[in-house]
Amino acid sequence: MAFGTLKFDTLTTSGNISGKTGVTATSVDADYLIQQCSARGKFPADGASITESFNISSLTDTDTGKQTPNFSSNFNTANYSIGHSLYNNISEPYVSNQATSSFRHELYGDNNAYTDTENCVSLHGDMA
Repeated sequence: MAFGTLKFDTLTTSGNISGKTGVTATSVDADYLIQQCSARGKFPADGASITESFNISSLTDTDTGKQTPNFSSNFNTANYSIGHSLYNNISEPYVSNQATSSFRHELYGDNNAYTDTENCVSLHGDMA
């Protein structure tokens, strides 16, 4: 199997594409693809495993309520955006140590302690 670089201005398909003004029904430009989700992950409350992911190769369980998702493909810069979703209303997520290859997300509960809780992340940004 050969690996290389694929570059294009317009990708043509025999299917239908929708969601962006100015994109025809059978083509999509490179800018549209870049703006889509670059990585995502769903993590159960055990704090150490991945239930579902795209571009997240592994999860390092740093401590209770502190995890470091590692990317399969790095971001171009550490300036990508991260969105969190939580499955309860007691935790406050925040991000530290954001790098091109990983970031640490920390979940802080209303009991003034870090807590492992089921959560999801989605990341958007330019890939390296």
